[in-house]
Amino acid sequence: MQLKDNKVIVIKKYIAGDTLDETFKKVQNSKDYLEKMCDLQIEINKAEVDLPRKYSDKLKEYLGRIEVPNKDLILNRINRLKENHLCHEDLHPQNTIVNNDKLVAIDWNNAVCGDPLLDVARTYMFFENHSKGVGDVYLNMYEKKTYIKKETVLEYMPFTALDFLGEKVNAKNPEYLLSLIKKL
Repeated sequence: MQLKDNKVIVIKKYIAGDTLDETFKKVQNSKDYLEKMCDLQIEINKAEVDLPRKYSDKLKEYLGRIEVPNKDLILNRINRLKENHLCHEDLHPQNTIVNNDKLVAIDWNNAVCGDPLLDVARTYMFFENHSKGVGDVYLNMYEKKTYIKKETVLEYMPFTALDFLGEKVNAKNPEYLLSLIKKL
């Protein structure tokens, strides 16, 4: 992915290296790589872009598919989200390549404009679903680097739950995702 004239250009090419997931299994101190992933996410989310796909549009579509109380209030909260930052929207260790000790994000098919904290909350939920406790370590790193409180990121979890439910990610526990969405 590259930015040119404030537009995202997705470049498809082979990148040598192991996924971060594979690297985590090989190294003793995975915290260094987790920190690099945190830096990568911060760098991605800094970019202000205008893409045709908006995170909020996707959330509105998903909201229309489910039955929850207070849909109007939830829609109002969705409409107040930022929409001008680049969100990878699928940043996790399987979509990150370690190349010469640097991390490269791959699989940009889901990239959208949105609120960076939605993207961070989504990465957090991925970690928590796959390796309990790693998400908290990640958010602690994020807080130290950005001065954005962990609790502030966690306030975005209901949106992430709506996103996961709409995409049928973690469909094995839809009741839990619905319980988060109802907190909106």
